Amino acid sequence: MKKFKKLLPSVLVIAMMFAFTAETFACTGFYIGSNWSENGSTYYGRSEDYNEEQVKIFGVKPAMDWPDGSLFKISDGFTMPNPPHTYRYTYCKDSPAEGNYLLDKNGNPEGEYCAEIGINEKGVAMSATVSTYYNSNAEAADPLISDGLIEAALGSVILGSSATAREGVELVGKIIDEKGAGECNSLFISDSNEVWFMEIVSGHQWAAIKLPPDKVMVQPNLMLMNSIDLNDKENVIASKNIKSLPESKGFLVTDKNGNIDVTRTYGKPYAGDGTTVRYWQGLNYMNPAKAASLDYRTIHSQNNPAPLLYEPDRKLTTMEALRLLAYRGEGSKHDTNAGTAPYAIGNGNQTECHVVEIRKDMPAPLASLQWQAMADAEWSVYLPYFSTLITEVNEKYNEPSLKYVDGSLLWVFKQINYLCYSHRKETGNDNYGVKIKEYFAKYQQSIIEQQKTVDKDMLAFYNVDPALAQKKANEISLKLSEQAYNMGRKVLMELNEYIQAGDDSKPFVPSGLTKNEMPDYSFESAEIEQITPGTPVEKIETGTKKNNSDKTDDKKIISAKDGKLTDEDKNTKTSVDNDKNKKKSPVKTADEQSVFIWIAIIAIIVSSTTVIHIKRRKA
Repeated sequence: MKKFKKLLPSVLVIAMMFAFTAETFACTGFYIGSNWSENGSTYYGRSEDYNEEQVKIFGVKPAMDWPDGSLFKISDGFTMPNPPHTYRYTYCKDSPAEGNYLLDKNGNPEGEYCAEIGINEKGVAMSATVSTYYNSNAEAADPLISDGLIEAALGSVILGSSATAREGVELVGKIIDEKGAGECNSLFISDSNEVWFMEIVSGHQWAAIKLPPDKVMVQPNLMLMNSIDLNDKENVIASKNIKSLPESKGFLVTDKNGNIDVTRTYGKPYAGDGTTVRYWQGLNYMNPAKAASLDYRTIHSQNNPAPLLYEPDRKLTTMEALRLLAYRGEGSKHDTNAGTAPYAIGNGNQTECHVVEIRKDMPAPLASLQWQAMADAEWSVYLPYFSTLITEVNEKYNEPSLKYVDGSLLWVFKQINYLCYSHRKETGNDNYGVKIKEYFAKYQQSIIEQQKTVDKDMLAFYNVDPALAQKKANEISLKLSEQAYNMGRKVLMELNEYIQAGDDSKPFVPSGLTKNEMPDYSFESAEIEQITPGTPVEKIETGTKKNNSDKTDDKKIISAKDGKLTDEDKNTKTSVDNDKNKKKSPVKTADEQSVFIWIAIIAIIVSSTTVIHIKRRKA
């Protein structure tokens, strides 16, 4: 992540650049192919690292229609024409209080500056970016462009206009071809069918590969794309001159088959210990045996490049995928907590962390979950969002303040992280945070387990009516985020009381851990009743909460619009699976209904008389 171009006085900018090391911008990305996850999902994600005071806002950008001649622009100088229409999408953007936004004629911030993770209404997701750096040969041949496409614009550009992952890759490539890139970056773009990894390697050169299901990766500010076959149009997309340019300038490096090795050709020779040790930690997290034989200090883009893709030593759980971005090499020979590593994947500069999970057995609108954690991953909880569907988020995500303020979901977890990190750094022990981490892990695992039931219910809602599923996606996310805020705030208040007491000889224990207070991540509506062929589509709601046995009460039936399934866009079309063996209830005529009513009345009279006689006998 790069944010050198803030709207600050030039002297201050220069001072900041000298004050920060390269590790301040130490984002880490990862990918887990579906063959290597326990549940068959595909995972990818990223920590957005900048500094401990950076403020992010999570929200939803509505679909927009744009007039002819209107421009998308950001303060860093990049501009492009707006398309006639942009899709709805989620974002996690910089707070306007950071000072990076251009203002429109009404004084309102323009665009979503650094909207670095999101999923749009078509199911296209993206994570951008992990910053990388080119070598002097590439810089001389094709320098970066001062007003070119940069990280700050990528989220809005991709999610606003891409209906598939491939479209997203091609759109970014087209812009770089025409306008140039202002930074070297790597990013992920996905849909329900595939994940693409893209590297922008110079002012006008870029390449993207479709990631395979049988590999994993961890990418920490390193160019890692090895040899690529430019003739493989199904799995590789690249700029026209990515090979011919370095060939003409004499710095092309190829493999034995003549394919360009992107890293050896364009990559910075050595990225620094704080970067290469994170590669080692990621490898160790996935496959300790492979990491044991690697000296992170020897990773060099030309002489000893690290592989982008490899195999882990086991199938990974959802919890392992979510916790990867908090990993500090604990217990390994390069443990940052023990002082044997100069930096860590999980670090105090994280501003937000996210993981996209793509589930293969769900329809496209439900396939991609956005697991979103605010602040640092080490002491935070990821909350799952059906981001293809949602149209709103909890207002507690929208606090722009650059200082702690009550009512902010980000600031609650940011403050917990700050206190736990600083105490561990100052004292060398983890008495502030060890039990918080244990509690948050249990809380996280509870959400993961409950997600299975939520998925089942959401699929049922969606099969009844996609509009109903959207309504329920909003409801469930608002409910869970409110619980998570209240839980985090309670932990923070108790932690402050512990600090004020002045005795940290024993670990702080949150009361929620002692009492096993877990989230209630479930719908307060009934499960959908069976739908028989030929009957109108119905929505089922209740005012009674569903218990663990999935029993339902107090059902209220609401007919869908016109009694038909809606189909809001071609990519979200699905059919309702009906049991063809179930028989339709016969429809009675008016005469038949009258006869039935008279029979019922007579039966009631006879029954009442019988009851009276019985009572009289007992008396």
